[in-house]
Amino acid sequence: MKIFNLDRYQELFQKSNALKNNDKSFFHENPKECIELSSYEVMISDYSFHQNRFKYYALIKDFLELKIEQKIFISQFLDLYDENLVAVDLLVEDFEQLRTSSINSNLKGFSRLIEEIYEYWDNQESLEDQFREYVKNIFIDMQCYM
Repeated sequence: MKIFNLDRYQELFQKSNALKNNDKSFFHENPKECIELSSYEVMISDYSFHQNRFKYYALIKDFLELKIEQKIFISQFLDLYDENLVAVDLLVEDFEQLRTSSINSNLKGFSRLIEEIYEYWDNQESLEDQFREYVKNIFIDMQCYM
């Protein structure tokens, strides 16, 4: 289980930005550290998406229970998803907020579940029933994060 080490994350983040400012690639300069930085960023993403887990849960539940139709679900889901992407972008640079956040590896994979819904919708011309079944399977996987 990987533990979120803010000091190490901040060090890697600053190295990456310094190289970026000099038009150099962190990955090419130090692939191992770049991958380590990416793993911390995934933990931050999981944490941020998990903060909205109840909103995602309620929205998906309403869709699965046929309380809202697909168009409304997609619209509300995309709004929430975009909100999370902005929050992640802000959080990766906010070391003070990260210091007070409970980022841990128990949340590993939560943001990926949400991204799977987005990617399935974005890449498919599926029928509503197929999409609903796909979302249902993701919803089942989400239960362990509640």
